[in-house]
Amino acid sequence: MHFLIYITLLLLAPAPLLVPDEPTLQDQILEAAQKSLFTRFPDAADRLEVRLLRTGGKLDAKVPLQLHFPASTALPRAHVQVKVHQQTPQGWQEQGWAMLYVAHFDSVAVATRTLKKETPVAANDLRFLWMETTRYRGDPMTPAKLQALSVRGDIFASKHLAEDRALRADDLRPALDVALGASVIMTYKRDQFILEFTCKARKAGFVNDEIKLFAPATNKTYRARITGPGKAVWLETLE
Repeated sequence: MHFLIYITLLLLAPAPLLVPDEPTLQDQILEAAQKSLFTRFPDAADRLEVRLLRTGGKLDAKVPLQLHFPASTALPRAHVQVKVHQQTPQGWQEQGWAMLYVAHFDSVAVATRTLKKETPVAANDLRFLWMETTRYRGDPMTPAKLQALSVRGDIFASKHLAEDRALRADDLRPALDVALGASVIMTYKRDQFILEFTCKARKAGFVNDEIKLFAPATNKTYRARITGPGKAVWLETLE
């Protein structure tokens, strides 16, 4: 009986009040850093993660703080040291520093199968994975870059791409405007004189690239600039 009374009294007793923990210095610095970066770079907010590596100086976790990033309009990437100001009787003053690591993330194309160089790339040859790109070698192939590339037509692998490889922007290319050995109509202009004749491309390229063309009719080689698919304009007659 006494045991039952004891249990009843415990159940009826008021629950203890939970006092929220005071935010740590690390919490305050991270919150201030995120707020500053997300305000300055709202378009990149969902692609950033701020990490605190270390601090220095005379910082007090019980005193409000402000962060001062280096004077730059560029979005911080990887390591960045910021000044930490806190309220003092004399006002806001620099009291220490914090070393942050600003991690960047993005959706990056990954090959779903091995693609040989010059292989046409179809939609199901790629998938996108969310990954950190802070120290990515080269520019990652993002959905926006792939969309811009696809506007120009078919897409090809510019090199051998292994399955599950995360792709860089230069791993894929659009169709060539002039292929090696292809026929090219070259326009020759000198003053009021205009002549068009067929040449063979000695080099592949895209619009505005300079390539060498050989004309069987004249048995000469020319330097020309590509102006469109299968077309070029004469720049120089080579010896």
